[in-house]
Amino acid sequence: MGPPIDNGSILVHDGRILAVGPSATIKIPRAAKVVDCKGLVVTAGFWNSHVHIIMPGLLHAEKLSSEQITSQLEETLTRWGFTSVFDIASVLDNTTLIRRRIESGEVKGQGF
Repeated sequence: MGPPIDNGSILVHDGRILAVGPSATIKIPRAAKVVDCKGLVVTAGFWNSHVHIIMPGLLHAEKLSSEQITSQLEETLTRWGFTSVFDIASVLDNTTLIRRRIESGEVKGQGF
């Protein structure tokens, strides 16, 4: 781990980090989408290795819209910086259904 990089850039393509460093050293492709994070701090994503997908907002996923599931996942996981979670106890059929809906692209997420 190195020191913080002031005025840095992160180049990401297809979900993979290609380059990180001072902005003057990173060549940004013309077609790249630029997200201005001036005044913000960027960190690596966090792993949560103790999750139970049994909260009321995610139970009975077969009855929930894609928007409801996405909203609940964002509220309980991704808004806090979790990019990966490990579910250690849940209703397997329900969690599997949510996972399938994420993998199909119906629900926003990377899978869990």
